[in-house]
Amino acid sequence: MAQRSAIVSFDNQTGATLTLVSSVLQHGEWDQQPPQTIAPHANASWSSESDGFATGTAGQVVYSCPGGQVVTTFDNPFSGSNGATGQAPQGYQITVEFSQGDNMTASFTLMGGS
Repeated sequence: MAQRSAIVSFDNQTGATLTLVSSVLQHGEWDQQPPQTIAPHANASWSSESDGFATGTAGQVVYSCPGGQVVTTFDNPFSGSNGATGQAPQGYQITVEFSQGDNMTASFTLMGGS
């Protein structure tokens, strides 16, 4: 069993289809890779876990949308606090919630657009 894990959910509350640009793990391995697209008004998820002694898991997933890119990051280190951030282009808003602990969850919600 992995020492650290991250389960990410993404709620696309826009009318746009999001297309995967990149998905990179700085630490860990994918349990479930991010989907290639996220349909309008749909939910998606991905997850990763640590894969070494005294390591965590951290990654960045980027999707394109009309007007730019949506960037999500998550970090569940072996020691220290968990974190997650989101960036969205002008006209969109992204909210982020995440938990602390060895098995973190992170939730991203994208709103706005045209």
